[in-house]
Amino acid sequence: MKVNIKCLSSLSGSEECVFNNSTALEIEAGQTVGDIAGSIGISPEDIHLVLVSSRHADLQTRLEDGDAVTLAPAVGGM
Repeated sequence: MKVNIKCLSSLSGSEECVFNNSTALEIEAGQTVGDIAGSIGISPEDIHLVLVSSRHADLQTRLEDGDAVTLAPAVGGM
């Protein structure tokens, strides 16, 4: 399965997760947002907002082929 992931603000920076473009990741069926965040080196404590295919989600959301995942940290006012 493939999903696309984008990271905002301080979560971006690794090659797997940048803010200006989404990155395609190959994942196993049944993986969650938390699973892929951990696999690219992002701590769950650093994630404040999760969107999956433009809908509010959480780290336990199971991903489906073609999902678009956006991760954001807490920033001023959030």
